[in-house]
Amino acid sequence: MKVWLFLVLAVVGVGIANAGGGGGNGNNNPHQSRNCRDCCFDDDAVVDVDLIHYGIGGPTSIQFGRLPGDKSYWGNRMFIATQDGRVFYSAQGGGGALTLLLDVSSFLTPLSAFYDEEGLLGLALHPYFYTNGRFFVYYTTPAINATSAPPCFFAGGLGGQPGTRQGLPHRPYNATEYASAVVLEEYSAGPEGSEPSTFVNRWLTMKHPFTNHNGIDNLMFDSENNDLLIAVGDGGCYLDQFGFAQNRSHLLGKVLVVDVNSVSRVAENCTTEVGTFEELGAACPNTRILTNLYAMGVRNAGHMSLDKHNGIVNRYIAFIGQNRKEAIYRFEFESNFGWVTLEGNECTCLLNDPLRVTNCDFEQTVDECRSASTAIGYVGYTLPLVTANQVTSRTRSIVGGHVYRSNALGCIFEDAYIFGDWSQGDNGIPGFPAPFTGEPTLWIVRPDDNGHNNGDRELSKGRVRIRRGLVTNKNYLYSIGYDAESGDFYLGVNGQISPVQPGGAPSIVGRIYKLKDAKGYHF
Repeated sequence: MKVWLFLVLAVVGVGIANAGGGGGNGNNNPHQSRNCRDCCFDDDAVVDVDLIHYGIGGPTSIQFGRLPGDKSYWGNRMFIATQDGRVFYSAQGGGGALTLLLDVSSFLTPLSAFYDEEGLLGLALHPYFYTNGRFFVYYTTPAINATSAPPCFFAGGLGGQPGTRQGLPHRPYNATEYASAVVLEEYSAGPEGSEPSTFVNRWLTMKHPFTNHNGIDNLMFDSENNDLLIAVGDGGCYLDQFGFAQNRSHLLGKVLVVDVNSVSRVAENCTTEVGTFEELGAACPNTRILTNLYAMGVRNAGHMSLDKHNGIVNRYIAFIGQNRKEAIYRFEFESNFGWVTLEGNECTCLLNDPLRVTNCDFEQTVDECRSASTAIGYVGYTLPLVTANQVTSRTRSIVGGHVYRSNALGCIFEDAYIFGDWSQGDNGIPGFPAPFTGEPTLWIVRPDDNGHNNGDRELSKGRVRIRRGLVTNKNYLYSIGYDAESGDFYLGVNGQISPVQPGGAPSIVGRIYKLKDAKGYHF
């Protein structure tokens, strides 16, 4: 079974060293003299990295903004959410020591010492954060009213082996069975030195049947009316057990739209655990989540980003696949990513899918899937910008990124969407599809100028080689951050470091790296 694995910080450290901070503004990239729109995608691009922050939990989200009261011209601060329940901010410019802004670690579900998909997973700063100090976090918390967690059925029955595409039919959902809850909360930050932040409101407490598919880096403010978008997974386990992703009445498996700005919205601390729009309306009438969904058909997604360029706004999201396909989507209001009929651009041929026929071929075309889906009333599906085959590209869990609107890294990266992969290679975890090396990987793809997704573009070119710093085993890419003001690009990594004492156990430590030009280096 394909899951997203998260390493959890073993030792929490707040004193962070500034280990680099190099800018990487040189433009002597060997490709620089070539046409950026035509060059380099048959080659491996190369970047270098500087270590910026060290000794935190797994960095699940990296955001940028200015604290209320910031007066200097030193640039944005970096805000980092960590899986173990903390939010830090940096000095202006992104470097320097980190300051603890928020600690919700005592509210989290207990995290495994080895891997976990729960924890503090999302962070978003309000578009007017500089003046109002509003920010939002998304995390998992223990269930209060659940009777138990439901059993997880694989293809072949309870405890069966995953891998086959022939899943079980959707089964009825018992609304009292869920493993945990995911919450959306608002806090208020003040000027530097006024920490900690102040609790404002809990906007949502949502039932989550299983412990996986909670989403990651899954909060983003939309640019049109400053509504908050939340990418919520399908509830977990395997193959959308309860059919939530295509069920418009249920909150799971969607990109939800939350109105956090209307003057009529009154803080009500919505702690009632809900699963449907109807339950939410009855329990929390002042939490306005629009029933006309921003997107549906979500399996496990997140890493949303917004690109505003030349008056055009594009929204991007990463789709973490089941057994075969990872995908990046450019999406709009009322998009449908097709899960569980589609995994990326392939038909899933599942027994729990009305489209399945005897002898179904999961490589039948997207057009065939879409045509058949129209006949049974499914909404037309949004095609991926690019897909990655887990076998041929060795991707395991895709990490969404950003469109890079700078030339500091060289021609090849300019106007390209830079994203990554959680890991590649063998990490010795029994029962998981090997191999995992724990080596983060970056990729680039240039969106079409016409603004349309391709649907059939397979990721085979555009791998980015990292010269040093991240090429050792047991490092896992959690998040990607982009400071559009400075043009700086960052990687949030969690993983093992060498033991301090000979023969000692390695530590699991989160780190932030800044990308820089490799200055002509070739492998």
